Amino acid sequence: MSGIKKTDYERSPEKRYPSYKIESGQNFRGIPSTLNKPHGLQDLMTQIIREVSKGAKRYTPLAGKLAKSYSSSDIAKAIDILVIDGILQTKSKNKKPNKSDLEWDLQIISLDPRAQETFSQTEEPLVEKYQHLKNQIDQLITETKPSALKTHLQRCLNEKVLTSPNRDVVCGTKAWVKFRSVALTLAYAIVLLEQEKREPLRVLSERIWGKSKILDRYKKDIARVAGQSLNRLNLTSIPEVTFVYGDVSYRFQGYLSSLMAGSPYVLTEGTIKGLEIKQVGAEKMLIVENYAVFQEVFVRKYQERPDVLLLWGAGYLSSPKKRLIDKILQAKPIPVYIWSDLDADGLGLTLDIIKKVRKYDIEVKPVLMSACELDLAKGDYVASNHHNLDDPELAEVFPDVIERIRLQNVMEQEELILHYERVKDKLP
Repeated sequence: MSGIKKTDYERSPEKRYPSYKIESGQNFRGIPSTLNKPHGLQDLMTQIIREVSKGAKRYTPLAGKLAKSYSSSDIAKAIDILVIDGILQTKSKNKKPNKSDLEWDLQIISLDPRAQETFSQTEEPLVEKYQHLKNQIDQLITETKPSALKTHLQRCLNEKVLTSPNRDVVCGTKAWVKFRSVALTLAYAIVLLEQEKREPLRVLSERIWGKSKILDRYKKDIARVAGQSLNRLNLTSIPEVTFVYGDVSYRFQGYLSSLMAGSPYVLTEGTIKGLEIKQVGAEKMLIVENYAVFQEVFVRKYQERPDVLLLWGAGYLSSPKKRLIDKILQAKPIPVYIWSDLDADGLGLTLDIIKKVRKYDIEVKPVLMSACELDLAKGDYVASNHHNLDDPELAEVFPDVIERIRLQNVMEQEELILHYERVKDKLP
């Protein structure tokens, strides 16, 4: 089966439970196949593969080295995908071999033997990818008028290194996702400037990668190579917004407002940072991961229930959302409920929120994320990420679903909302 891990255990005669587990992928379709997927982790994955190609590495020092440039969640996600795709093997130690509540500690990361055989062949396609990129950019900008940006981009392409106008190095072709993202974005910017048009960065991201958010992580690099802001490049960067609704009033720049003043209400990052909570009439908070489901339950139930503060989680707990939740709970510690997808990412988001708000000594728990809901799944949805499922706290919060999710018995919120009449009474 594609996308599933294979697990082998090492046991010691004097221990009741396994001492080690070794995880690898069921299938291997080649390193380029994995690196070229639009997950936005190609640079990180390439660095991990390069490190372990020299020999097996201990996880802790390797993660420490990678953490200088990448987040811990991205590191975990990249390793998980590489294991599932048969490129890496991991060895974890059971910290409690005499107890039933197994606690695994990742120890060793190594190159899977199947990947080892093809590793030496993976650098050659980079030459072909670079030439294809150069041809693509040439077609875009050849007919445009001469400009400083055009000259600078062409020089960078000829040297295969992206630099600032002052010649400070930003990245080379080995950081392929960043290189391609920045170079193509600047090529499109040259065309936009000549045509006196503007375009959202997320539209370009969709055009370049087939996903709308990948270019967001390279905004600073794009501006640095160009030597000017995204706005001056005729690129618009959509700011993060938070959708929320409930009986909460606040003051911002001297004006009073309410989170009931919209259907739903929209807060920008700047507003969240500057607002002061004045009154919390809501008695509960419900955080919903997916926007379509957020809209659905808002219309069906919570538009007439401002006593429950409804907040869109957006798939991850961003800094503005953390700040807003903190401000509300500091003003009034109310119970928090979380509803996410029944997959590894959904469980991870829920646990992140639980860890964030537990300091307020309030009730915080998931809703509609039990085996009863998972029993309604048709089995059509296939989740791609399985990282962090070994976190012992996940087993405590989701004891009846974690092993099923590990085996790809998963469910999106959008599927569960089809059974709304059966599950609505479980919502706060």
